[in-house]
Amino acid sequence: SQTGIQYGYDKAVDPRYPTLDFVRLPSGLVIPEHYHLQREEDFFVVGGIAKFQVRMSIRDPREEKRIRVGEIIHVSPGELHRVVNDTDRPFYLARSASSREDDSVFTEHPELFQDL
Repeated sequence: SQTGIQYGYDKAVDPRYPTLDFVRLPSGLVIPEHYHLQREEDFFVVGGIAKFQVRMSIRDPREEKRIRVGEIIHVSPGELHRVVNDTDRPFYLARSASSREDDSVFTEHPELFQDL
């Protein structure tokens, strides 16, 4: 991309549990900043280390936390969040959502993620 940052991730969804998926974030990639209109999410780190960034408004500075295996993060509707894998290894997490509906609103390069 023009910013020098690579965006994207892989996810696997088990049809028996449609509100639970598993995310693999390869080394050097970013899950872009976004928020959800109504959906809540819980993330459970199952492998690797990454930076989790969150803020309540685009005008606010991002708060950043290094997340590791075993940590759980809760994201409320409207809370902007972003994950950065700045390590040389893949990062893995399980994500549980309060709804099957994907109401993501991307604030960072939305044109790249219209079909996620």
